[in-house]
Amino acid sequence: MSDVISVDLSPVIRGLEVVNDNVARVNQQVLVVSQQGEQTRSRLEQLYQEFVAYVTADALRTELQLAETRLVKVRQELDQRFGHYSDVRRRVTGILQATDVAIVRQETMRTATEELMLAAPRYWLAPSLVALTAWIADNQPLAERALGEALNRDSNKTALLFSLVCRRAKRTRALLHWLGRYFLLQNPQALDREVIIMLDAVANGVFGSTAQEVCLRVSSGWINELEQAGSFLDEQRRRWSEALDARTPKVGAD
Repeated sequence: MSDVISVDLSPVIRGLEVVNDNVARVNQQVLVVSQQGEQTRSRLEQLYQEFVAYVTADALRTELQLAETRLVKVRQELDQRFGHYSDVRRRVTGILQATDVAIVRQETMRTATEELMLAAPRYWLAPSLVALTAWIADNQPLAERALGEALNRDSNKTALLFSLVCRRAKRTRALLHWLGRYFLLQNPQALDREVIIMLDAVANGVFGSTAQEVCLRVSSGWINELEQAGSFLDEQRRRWSEALDARTPKVGAD
């Protein structure tokens, strides 16, 4: 038998143990690095979301500031072009109230309205205001010239204004004239809400029974005009049929 060779493996074992310890430490470090990487990604994602939110909010603030700037500019332009219109409208109410209590001189009213006429060269209410003060002062030539200019600028609104003024002053004859003129200026195929309100006011007696006759005469003319259109009667029948059908009780299947 050959002799058994005895080898001391303790150094190798110790070396392996050191290697195992080093590998364990490396694994631990890799785990720590992995956790730190995950935390970093989470923070980066949070930072990205905050950055996106900041950019969005900043864009909204910029748009808001731009919109506010444009709004201010538009308001300035409107005030520059039409700001004096509100002054003219207030003067109409003021003149009517002053006339009721008779505490303002006619000369004062005439001067004020002439200044507004110069300040609002295209506004229909300015010459209407001049005509109103001339009417109060019994200056017929000036009232007629001012009325002519107001009618040239806006015949519809001028007629409406003096219809209301004459109703307030209880001038029945003039009221019927202006009210009839106002309704005759309307298009029966395109009546807006203002005309509907006026028709309702007349129907409820706000302008008196005589005004109802004027309104009836004009509305009869509208109906005759509409009947000339070939589809008007058919459209009316269709609308009435739909309205009645909508109110007809439905019979159940049982």
